[in-house]
Amino acid sequence: MSRTKGAIAAGHELTCKAAARILEQGGNAFDAAIAGCFASTIVECTLTSLGGGGFMTAYCGKGDKDYLLDFFVDVPGLGGGSGGSLDFFPVVVDFGTVTQEFHIGFGSIAVPGVVAGLFAAHEKLGSIPIKEVIAPAIEYAKNGVTIDRMQERILNILKPIFTYYDEGRDVFLRPDGDMLREGDKLFFKHLAGTLEHLSKNGADDFYKGDIADLMIKSLKDRGALLTKKDLSGYKSILRAPLEASYRGHTIITNPPPSSGGCLICYSLKLLEKFDLQKYPHGSKEYVDLLASVMMITNNARGRHYDSRIFEPGIAADFLAKENINNDFNELEELLNCSEQCGFDDKFHGKNGSTTHISVVDEHNNAASITTSNGEGSGFIVPGAGIMLNNMLGEEDLNPNGFHKHTPGLRLSSMMAPTIVKRAGTPEMILGSGGSNRLRTAIMQAIIKLLDYNLPIDEVVDSGRVHYETGRLDIEPGYDADELSALKGKFDLNFWEEKNMFFGGVHAVTKVGDKMAGSGDRRRGGYFIEVL
Repeated sequence: MSRTKGAIAAGHELTCKAAARILEQGGNAFDAAIAGCFASTIVECTLTSLGGGGFMTAYCGKGDKDYLLDFFVDVPGLGGGSGGSLDFFPVVVDFGTVTQEFHIGFGSIAVPGVVAGLFAAHEKLGSIPIKEVIAPAIEYAKNGVTIDRMQERILNILKPIFTYYDEGRDVFLRPDGDMLREGDKLFFKHLAGTLEHLSKNGADDFYKGDIADLMIKSLKDRGALLTKKDLSGYKSILRAPLEASYRGHTIITNPPPSSGGCLICYSLKLLEKFDLQKYPHGSKEYVDLLASVMMITNNARGRHYDSRIFEPGIAADFLAKENINNDFNELEELLNCSEQCGFDDKFHGKNGSTTHISVVDEHNNAASITTSNGEGSGFIVPGAGIMLNNMLGEEDLNPNGFHKHTPGLRLSSMMAPTIVKRAGTPEMILGSGGSNRLRTAIMQAIIKLLDYNLPIDEVVDSGRVHYETGRLDIEPGYDADELSALKGKFDLNFWEEKNMFFGGVHAVTKVGDKMAGSGDRRRGGYFIEVL
């Protein structure tokens, strides 16, 4: 089979190389993206895992068809859950400039979806055998991968979580007791065996077979809610993607019950009412407009969205012209203010332990996949090498309080893998990590490409802003003196360097036969084109 031309952007060089290898073997964009995702569970193990969840937005060039595959986590407890006290507790993590509390432990583990999702994606859209797709990840797990600067940084941040249990200490500590450092080798020998098992026996082994038995046995009598019934009943969900228009383009993204896609589209609908050429990129006027749109979107979210997120038809209701027009009037009022106008929101975010891969091929197949493990529960399943998630301990995912959701419910997420189409074909494929900041990062990337015609490297690398709870965070690249005029309106926080706080947009573009892309350096991103 001849090689397939394509472009890949992801959060690590080895993630990209795993995907590129599949294109070189004749696989399509979906095969490549799935291979990259499996590989990322080893080389980006601080951000994702087979024990986490995610989403794929896909465009199939041959059938001119869009897909959204939801393989995020379910609330566990269908089989009765913990028979004793719940193992669920806070851990304080130091980010250097701020500390934040996360909840981990066996009681934080939700039903994993990554394995089911990647196998379902391959079954529907893949073109080469799954054994070939998983092979690069198996090699990485067996042979070990070298810790880079980004992974060392995240490991140090998450040290209280990754070293809480013996299993984590065995993997992530050096013989002298320090965390692994840049240049050290990281091995997942047991995970290699798990991946080999899956490549031979399929996803059912993870949810109903030997791997499932191993997981449940390791959790027994340890205060976990996850049961065998939760695993055996898990299914990925094929949804109709959320579709919205912007400047003559079609935005395809993640629908409810997740939040990010709707909020991105809401912001774009507001921005579409402005001629952005009158707001020079990076100017005070540009920053004021973006921050005001973010504020209005947050307020709309609080009024019209979060309390109804599981209702049928919520996307159409939320994005209705009446809501947009009413909020446009508020937006104009806000833009005319030079002081705080009483608008505010209640949302806040975290660092965002999430990663993304974007792939497009010569046949116009496009795959956008975002996955996450939360910060991880801290627990690695003995004999399987899988760190299970802590999604039940994520405050963003449990806004009404921890352990309030009904068992079996698919949790909502901010993740929003996105495809921008022009005249029916994919022009830009992108996504991001970064909790609440991922949606504003994606929105800014879209307008930088479509409104300002920036080259893709600048689209990804140029400075970002993010407004939340009264504070406007600003990356380098803006004139601080010029923006000082906004001090009475927003609490300005200028960052000294670009930071993963502002997301990690990994994006590829295709215009005609020309492909390009960029991996976000804020999160160790990388880009490869296969010619």
